[in-house]
Amino acid sequence: MLDMDVFDRNCERLYEFLDGTSVNARPHAKAHKSGFLARRQQAILGDRMAGVCVQTVLELEAMVAAGVDDVLLTNEVVGADKVCRFAAAAAAAASSGGVVGVLVDDLSQIATLDAALTDPVDVYVEVDVGQRRCGVAPAGAAPLAEAVAAAKHLRFAGAHCYHGLIQHVPTDEARRAAVDAVVAEVRATRAALEAVGLPPPGV
Repeated sequence: MLDMDVFDRNCERLYEFLDGTSVNARPHAKAHKSGFLARRQQAILGDRMAGVCVQTVLELEAMVAAGVDDVLLTNEVVGADKVCRFAAAAAAAASSGGVVGVLVDDLSQIATLDAALTDPVDVYVEVDVGQRRCGVAPAGAAPLAEAVAAAKHLRFAGAHCYHGLIQHVPTDEARRAAVDAVVAEVRATRAALEAVGLPPPGV
């Protein structure tokens, strides 16, 4: 059961919070796995929403099929079957004027994606800013960004810097220190990308 009045009010509050800033929201559809709700979020958030995130290729396929026009897969795509399905979803999105994005943290992923795709996709270099799960160190972002920029079917869209464990830090002081550490890593990433002439369009 979902109280749509509360859902709408939360979206409206987020819009008010972001209005007048340079920040756009990209809600994660893994929380609801619903194309209807993703489009509802787009309708309410309007120009303060960059699109939605998904965690799996299956979620990406579902959002594209539901007509969501901007979907970022916040994961790397590895394996022939998943790469093929990702490419098909990207083509389906492009055919209706939509766009999909994906993360990379290895040169082999860039080559594999570029060979499989027929339509351009947005690519973000995933940077490990403390989660210790995937991604490269800030200094390693530049070579990947250069490879993406040189690829035929890939658009360098920026850096993906995620540290979700911070939300579980219990005290304000400790959380502030953790956030400061992440910000330092993000700044180092920006500096590395700018040094090779590729300032990240998005972070």
